[in-house]
Amino acid sequence: MDQAYSSSSFLKKYKIIYIAIFIIFGLIGFLMPLVGDDLNWGHDFGANYFSQGTFLYYDGRYLGDLLVILLTRFPIVSFVLYGSAAVAISYLITKIYDSVTLKHDDSIITCLTAILLLLAPKGIFSQTWGWHAGFANYVPSVIFPLYFIYLISKHFGKLNESISNSKIRTILLFLAAIGSQFLAEHITILNCFNALVFGIFLSRNFSADFKRKYLKWITLGNFLGALLMFCNGAYVKILLGNDKYRQVGGQSNDFINYLGGFIASWRSIFFVVIVFILLISFFYLKNTKLNLINLVLVVDIAVAVLPFIVISPFGPRCVFLSFVLILALIIINMGAWVKIENFWILSICCLGLLFLGTRFTLIADDYRKSYEAARTYCEYQNALPQGSRNQYFVLNFKNTMYLWMENTDRDKTFQSYYLRPLDKTMVPVKYEEWRPYLQDLKRNIKEFDQKIINNHK
Repeated sequence: MDQAYSSSSFLKKYKIIYIAIFIIFGLIGFLMPLVGDDLNWGHDFGANYFSQGTFLYYDGRYLGDLLVILLTRFPIVSFVLYGSAAVAISYLITKIYDSVTLKHDDSIITCLTAILLLLAPKGIFSQTWGWHAGFANYVPSVIFPLYFIYLISKHFGKLNESISNSKIRTILLFLAAIGSQFLAEHITILNCFNALVFGIFLSRNFSADFKRKYLKWITLGNFLGALLMFCNGAYVKILLGNDKYRQVGGQSNDFINYLGGFIASWRSIFFVVIVFILLISFFYLKNTKLNLINLVLVVDIAVAVLPFIVISPFGPRCVFLSFVLILALIIINMGAWVKIENFWILSICCLGLLFLGTRFTLIADDYRKSYEAARTYCEYQNALPQGSRNQYFVLNFKNTMYLWMENTDRDKTFQSYYLRPLDKTMVPVKYEEWRPYLQDLKRNIKEFDQKIINNHK
């Protein structure tokens, strides 16, 4: 026990796990190539988005759109934002756990959270960590709901609590409450729901200071932010049915099909696990604050996806918040049942994080190299004398399991940017057919080209 406590204290003192999480997720963001509409955001569309007033009628995700423009233009920004978002999510779940259980297994909880973020289902991973535009709107937007839940867990039941907040902190809180509404519409709705519903029903369980210095500014900021988001011209078009991509009304078949597929698969066991966890916690632990946080988590898990019953389009990225809240629910309750501060558990978690971090960093690096190779080879073929070739050889990825795009030979956005002209016959080149010659591509592209041609005669 002393050994475990010493190791955990060392890790906490020097923030080593947070540094590791920052580097791992930062590298994933830095290495992941631009896919799908990332290319549009990284080129003229993104460059002119604010200056030409496109943002006034495109959508109300003003902060998310700004982030994706920065992410697609500056790889170092991707490194910082990916790493910071993962650290923030891990930190907040750890703080909620600490507030509820009063235990100090911080290093293990933080490590477990990061591991489970990496082990997200492939559909969710590919549309968040594997797609800069998806990340910009759906990952940072998770942070404010987690922060709100943390505030509830920290201040619940402290009726005589005195809180000292400087004017600067109050202003920052208010601005954060507004800014958190400019990322994803369903989370904008959730933030308003949390501030209003939990603020009303749980009001008597908080001190007057908390309500005056936290809850008031969060509520005002969330509702002002929601107003600024939804007054965007895009939502008028959507409500009138004049938007070809987004719709309100009727059933969202994508969401219903996704939910049905989830329930019908082996993953439905998660529902059983969650129900089991909640029942055990409620009847066995008799922890009022834990039961409250469980209730908040379950309600938020549901409220975060309910809009997609009538709103489309829908994709796995839309359940990222619900996925994170499910992780929080499982981790917090499992940690409340047993004392997990153990040297061997901590060691296994750290090794697991390093192993998975290395694995996903290598996957992202291979995607980057494949993308750059495909782009370079396309540009070489574009520069060939006109009429010298009536076909394009397009290099494919090894797979696209963790990347939000079709393979290169089927990706219309990639082709529209890097193939000129588009009327030539397209010949897909499998990963295993070109990867052994990657050094030739860098050293002598003509030699690489000849090998590809010879392999397809």
